[in-house]
Amino acid sequence: MKTALFRLLAAVCMLSYGFIAQAQDITYTYSDIAVPGATSTSPRGINSTGDVAGYYESSGQVYGFLLSGGNYTTISCAGATTGTFVSGINDNGVIVGYYGTDFKNYGFIYVNGECKNLQEFNGETPYPTGINNQGHIVGYYIPATDVTEGFELAEQTYTEISVPNSTSTTAVAINRFGAISGTYYDSAGQYGFIFSNGSYTTFSVPGSGATTNGAGLNDKDLIVGNYDDSTTQAYEGFVTNTVRFQTLIVPASVTTFPSAINDSGVVVGSYFNGTVNPQGFMATPSN
Repeated sequence: MKTALFRLLAAVCMLSYGFIAQAQDITYTYSDIAVPGATSTSPRGINSTGDVAGYYESSGQVYGFLLSGGNYTTISCAGATTGTFVSGINDNGVIVGYYGTDFKNYGFIYVNGECKNLQEFNGETPYPTGINNQGHIVGYYIPATDVTEGFELAEQTYTEISVPNSTSTTAVAINRFGAISGTYYDSAGQYGFIFSNGSYTTFSVPGSGATTNGAGLNDKDLIVGNYDDSTTQAYEGFVTNTVRFQTLIVPASVTTFPSAINDSGVVVGSYFNGTVNPQGFMATPSN
């Protein structure tokens, strides 16, 4: 019966997390997020006031953006030659990401219109992906070829985030309580995780064929991400509390990749509709 309900919700492009928050299913209204003139737009973070941050491509160059009050602001770090990639925003409007030069990448925090480089972790470039209201930053670094390990940066001190027995770990988001979500790999596949109060909880979407990617996290411990649906052989979005799962699919899309969710349940991310360029979306609760 659960499988039948899961497929029905996916078919009508409905997201329900009534099993988590309330008895009534919550339907979503979808809207596009598109930087004017961009060939692709990739929203990566959303805060409680609805400000959205991410990156876009235009004329072969990648820039960060902030969407606030209906207006887009471009973010480009000084010295960036291979692009500015914005990945997270908190309620104070502080943004994180990384940018590239011809020779090296740098993690940054963006405050008052300026990119400030983050210190290296274990001699490697940090790639920030999320920031909470306390200013704690999470992300990943690359200690070896094809290997990532997660980190938390708090008060200028790094702590490694690594799921036990994993071959790679990527921390993606952190909420105000310090819970961290992300993705890890082991010899069998890739899975989502949440790290809270010193303990890791791992999860995999049923029917995902050992391909589940955990991404955004809100203060209610709801996680969004994507998985490989073995029945359709396409990547679809999900929302979970690590126990129950519901599918999130942008109407008319081929694949859906949710990136972030705020405390109002608004989800942002990217989707593909048959083209090679990702398009941005926002899924807003409509009831």
